[in-house]
Amino acid sequence: MVQARGIAKIHQDQAWLGKQVNSLTAKHEKHRTNSWAVSDAPRPYIESQLRGIIGIEIKIDAIEGKWKVSQNRNEADRQGVAKGLAHESPAMAEHVKNYDNTKI
Repeated sequence: MVQARGIAKIHQDQAWLGKQVNSLTAKHEKHRTNSWAVSDAPRPYIESQLRGIIGIEIKIDAIEGKWKVSQNRNEADRQGVAKGLAHESPAMAEHVKNYDNTKI
């Protein structure tokens, strides 16, 4: 778990929002064979979509994390979680499976 704290700033400026949407689109489209860019859409459409977005920017003042590997669960539950994670995240499955809460 990670918790970040800071002051949120609301953005409704089309230029700021456009920059964010362009950046996110470029990041997520760059590996696609037929990648798409915001500029591929008609300008009036882009402007109408940006009017429906409220941007939030948070300058992070503090951040803290907590290691959580089902340590508050019994052995059978931890083994079940590990089994569920085994395919998608074998390393995390091993952490859950081998975590011993009594050694804290």
